[in-house]
Amino acid sequence: MKRILILVLICAISWAALDQKYEQTFDNQGLSTITKSFDISIFSATLSDDMLNSLENNCKLSPGCSFNRSSKQISISEKLGPKDGYYQFSADYGFPFTTYTIKIDRIPNDRFSADVTRMMGIDEGSYQATDLNEDNSGTAMFLKKFRANATYKISSPIAIDEAAAGPVAGEINGNSATFDLLQLMNQKGPIVLKAHELNLTYIIILAGIIAVGAIALSFKKSGKSSMAEKEGENEKEEETIEASKKKKKAKK
Repeated sequence: MKRILILVLICAISWAALDQKYEQTFDNQGLSTITKSFDISIFSATLSDDMLNSLENNCKLSPGCSFNRSSKQISISEKLGPKDGYYQFSADYGFPFTTYTIKIDRIPNDRFSADVTRMMGIDEGSYQATDLNEDNSGTAMFLKKFRANATYKISSPIAIDEAAAGPVAGEINGNSATFDLLQLMNQKGPIVLKAHELNLTYIIILAGIIAVGAIALSFKKSGKSSMAEKEGENEKEEETIEASKKKKKAKK
């Protein structure tokens, strides 16, 4: 029974599920959490109540797993970073904007498959990630044949400006971009996203430099004004002395 259930789950994770959603959320350091949700109702005839009970119990004991028995939908989450080899993240600290670039090369189906076997108490098998740089048109054709729905949604902490995978454009909605995976898999190439935000550090430094310059200029002008006043006072004093001398001469 367990082997059949695991086979069903692995098949579902490996694109056999008709409704699949990937949601990957990034922070501004390039770390992310990716959640895969998939519907296993297509296997309803195979799944007995005992299998569903086993799945439900094991999922409750597994971090990052949730199972909705009525809709037969499973969600599994994984935490990823650039060093895991699924995507690249870079930040270009220019002026006045910082540009963040995310390049996704692989979808971690290997992680999700390993999670399922581990959840069911069997840690065996070798699984592969879906490489977007390879030919996945056969998988896309299979999904299209069964009218499957597969989407990949990516969210970032700031508004996304560009989202594309070769000729396939993502649907941008503020801080997120959503792709149709069937379109992605019909062509080769990574998902590339770009987002921009004001580089506050540089702006604060520049504002500080301008402020210091303004203060220095103010002192310089103030110094010149004081010198001019002193010169005026000296001239008046000299004129007073000269006038006094002239008066004395006139009396003599």
